[in-house]
Amino acid sequence: LSDISLGFDSNRHNYFTGENVTLTKKEKFPKLCLTQNNKILGTLSKEFNETIENKLQSGYILDSVNIENIVVWYDSKNKKYIKHPLCKIILKRLV
Repeated sequence: LSDISLGFDSNRHNYFTGENVTLTKKEKFPKLCLTQNNKILGTLSKEFNETIENKLQSGYILDSVNIENIVVWYDSKNKKYIKHPLCKIILKRLV
């Protein structure tokens, strides 16, 4: 859970485990976003975003991003439940 931004609310979008998504830089977001059909499902945490950005800058490329689990987190500030995709991100190193 520390790899995603728990406060991001994507409850209006439907997604399921096993689906492929993309990791994309969006203009209005400072961190990489998990997207599907150009809809933002979530954003990475600051620390995990730095880790992925460093890997991409050091010669790795994204091979696949797949929703492995979906968790529901209670946002006590806004008093509502928010679902979050937990993804398996596979990187490959360019030779």
